[in-house]
Amino acid sequence: MKEHRLWSKEYIYICISSFFLFMTMYSQMTVLPLLVINGFGGSGQQAGLTMTMFLLGSVIFRPFAGKWIDELGRKKMLLISLSLFLAASIMYIEVKSLSSLLILRFIHGIGFALANTTLYTVVADIVPEKRRGEGLGYFATFMNLAMAIGPFLGLTMIASNSFNLFFIATAIFAVLSFLFGNILPIPKTLVKGKVMIQEYHGLKRYFEPNVLAIALASSFVAFAYAGVSTFSSIYAKQIGASEVAAYFFVSYAIMLILSRPFVGKLFDRSGANTVIYPAFFILIVGIISLALAKGPFMFLASGAIIGVGNGTLYSSLQTMAVSLCPVNRRGVATSTYFLIYDTGMAVGAFILGMIAAQTNYHLMYFVSALIVLVSTLCYYTLCHRKINSIGNHTQRAA
Repeated sequence: MKEHRLWSKEYIYICISSFFLFMTMYSQMTVLPLLVINGFGGSGQQAGLTMTMFLLGSVIFRPFAGKWIDELGRKKMLLISLSLFLAASIMYIEVKSLSSLLILRFIHGIGFALANTTLYTVVADIVPEKRRGEGLGYFATFMNLAMAIGPFLGLTMIASNSFNLFFIATAIFAVLSFLFGNILPIPKTLVKGKVMIQEYHGLKRYFEPNVLAIALASSFVAFAYAGVSTFSSIYAKQIGASEVAAYFFVSYAIMLILSRPFVGKLFDRSGANTVIYPAFFILIVGIISLALAKGPFMFLASGAIIGVGNGTLYSSLQTMAVSLCPVNRRGVATSTYFLIYDTGMAVGAFILGMIAAQTNYHLMYFVSALIVLVSTLCYYTLCHRKINSIGNHTQRAA
């Protein structure tokens, strides 16, 4: 039974490290646009660049992350990536201009891409094969918990315009992420795939072809979700729900956490498709509910529904991505998946923002729901049979 144990010390440390990594990222995502506008006198468009530059650094270095993880080893990459992320987090205390902030955001995005990819690769190595869906689901729950707590704490800390206090707090989060990520022993059998990685040449050294289809399906989900994560606070003001805007992601996280034990076990016992198709449907219902919201109750209720749908898809699609490749290619597979996912998020925020500017946020969310439907069709066309065969094979092996 020991080989099927999920909550090992290594697993817990990696989850905590990821939690503080995302606490830093999500709190900054909410607060930095306010720093640009209120602290530097910038425009809304310039405020948006804080996320654009972060994603740009992340997207550019994602392919290298996977290659370096598999060649240099998990342990060394944890040290390098979390050190870079920590150094960038500390440097915010000295930022005095918009230009220096944007440069730092690019560097921070690099550190985040390397650290996030490495942590996910390590946790995919650590969790027992027969409990992978459950294990990666709980790992994603730590991220979603940070999504709820980070923005709330950030906005609370800057209520008195104390940005320095906020940056000290995020630096402490980064220190904790570094410590928990580097004190754990990683089994040596999982550390390197250096010998086998040399069999691949050209683009295959940086990209894993086996995950392209499922990553494409996930990119449409990211495209749609970008409208939720980027514009929900602005939308709340328009529908008279501004007083509860900070609690949108709290309701998101609560419902996700409550559903996680059931969803993870169902994933492992009945197969991925049993979980993924209902999650697509729930996400569509949640986004349509958000489009129709006219007050605080419906606004928060839609957040809860979206939490179950998007949170389930986020962890389930990632789990299947790493299941489609050999162990020595998990680093490259993870970086390939997140590269395409991040691209979908960045493009979605830009295009959905344009739609909202030309029409309204209600229509923008209806378009987002339609994009999730496209993602569902993409998944069925490109991934259904392959994922189903993996599930059947796993069940026979069990």
